[in-house]
Amino acid sequence: MSIPTEPSTDTTQYPKPPRWNHFGPIPHPHDKSIESAERHAQQLRQTNPEIVQEFETTLDAWKERWHKVHYDSWATESEQYDNLLEMGDVIIPLVVHELTKPENFGACCLYNELEQDKSYKVDPEDTLNFMILNRQAYLIVDYNHERNKDVGTISEGST
Repeated sequence: MSIPTEPSTDTTQYPKPPRWNHFGPIPHPHDKSIESAERHAQQLRQTNPEIVQEFETTLDAWKERWHKVHYDSWATESEQYDNLLEMGDVIIPLVVHELTKPENFGACCLYNELEQDKSYKVDPEDTLNFMILNRQAYLIVDYNHERNKDVGTISEGST
């Protein structure tokens, strides 16, 4: 391991999530965030239908595994998961769209490996918001709505 000679220039911080009563129901993402996720997934369907098809097929196979394996690393130790990671950050809009569906909270681990910008992730040290995967999924959807407002369109991805 090399020791950096200069201080890190990464000043990106995790966003501060809104407060919620953790004894009550988990708040869903805002409607505008869900609409934004759908719009950006649809844009990718139009510009890269082959990537979307590969993503959907691989995601479905990965989700099948969720129901067959019952241990902590169920999500990340599979060929399907590795294949999704290899698709790169271009699939982030599709992953965010999947996170709008309550049953797909398991895709948080995929999102967290693909997304490199902390400002669109839940702080792993924020135990309450990070470990309750539905909460984390919904926060990710809301955070990406902010990105979509800033950017206006999806990127083509860097990988």
